[in-house]
Amino acid sequence: MRRTGFLGLSVIVLAAFGAIGAGHASESVSGQPRILSGDTLVVGGRVVGLYGVAAPGLKQTCLNAKGHGYACGAHSAKALAAHLKDATVTCQIRETDS
Repeated sequence: MRRTGFLGLSVIVLAAFGAIGAGHASESVSGQPRILSGDTLVVGGRVVGLYGVAAPGLKQTCLNAKGHGYACGAHSAKALAAHLKDATVTCQIRETDS
C-alpha cells in the first residue's frame, strides 16, 4: 500500500527542519524514509529532523502512569515508522545544521 495525499502533505510541513549537510531553504528531498528516531529520518540520503517535533531520544526511558519504566524513545521511533509504513515523503528544507 502506498500512502499519499494528506499524509504526504503533513510530512512536507513537518519534515522541514535540520537536514544535516549543505542545503538551501528552498531545497527539498524525496524518497522512502528510514527512521532514526521519533523525530529524525533519512530521506534521499539526507538526515532530516522533523520541524516542531520533539521526541524522546532513541535510548531514552520514561515512566508510564503506573510508574513502570519503558523504552519511550524506541516506542516513538516505532510509532513514526508504523505511521509512515512504505510512504514516499517529500521534505522541504527550512534550515540546515552543520
